[in-house]
Amino acid sequence: MGSGARRVAEIRADKSRNAGATPILVTSIVRRNFDASGKIKRDQNVPYVEAVRRLAAEKNVTLIDLEPSLKPYLHDLVARWQSGTW
Repeated sequence: MGSGARRVAEIRADKSRNAGATPILVTSIVRRNFDASGKIKRDQNVPYVEAVRRLAAEKNVTLIDLEPSLKPYLHDLVARWQSGTW
């Protein structure tokens, strides 16, 4: 997350809290970008995901972390596809 995007997220979290709302940050999902063995490759979204996690921790904001919850699902899909049980 670039410094501009981070600042916008900080401002939105602060404005939400000041308005009496509960701010929530959400990480982006894993992309379907696999290596030859079917493992998910690290891509350009990883630094953004890590930055959102840090910002949520620093600002004490609720975080919905989609990235780790989708990895096992995508690995299962790839395994099923590779085995022909799709």
